Amino acid sequence: MATREEFLSAVCGGKRKFEEVTLPASKLVVRIRSLFQGEISQHQMATTDAAGKWVRARAEDNERRLVRECVVDADGNLLLTVEDVASLKLADPKDFYHLHQKCVALCGLLRDGVEEQEKNSNAIPGDDSHTG
Repeated sequence: MATREEFLSAVCGGKRKFEEVTLPASKLVVRIRSLFQGEISQHQMATTDAAGKWVRARAEDNERRLVRECVVDADGNLLLTVEDVASLKLADPKDFYHLHQKCVALCGLLRDGVEEQEKNSNAIPGDDSHTG
């Protein structure tokens, strides 16, 4: 069983993961980085207003913002700017969605992971506390 120190060191150590991705249409090699939990929260909250209500206009560029936040140069610095998010509307769909899926996977946001968590968090037999 992990100690507090082991947990914090292993899980919260501030170490990013990097991956090189070859885009299928352009054959360009792009480097991407993982995001920390706090960065993912900020990314997700950008689709809501101050009251926490979902805003369609903000959600429409969600995929493009994730790609912008993950694509880095050889030194790990962000390659794209906030202004580049709009330019990504013109990206080749084959390249864009391949890159987006790689970003999602590297950041631990795959739907399969969510489904697995849902399976593993089934209610305990005889426990009706989740019904309110």
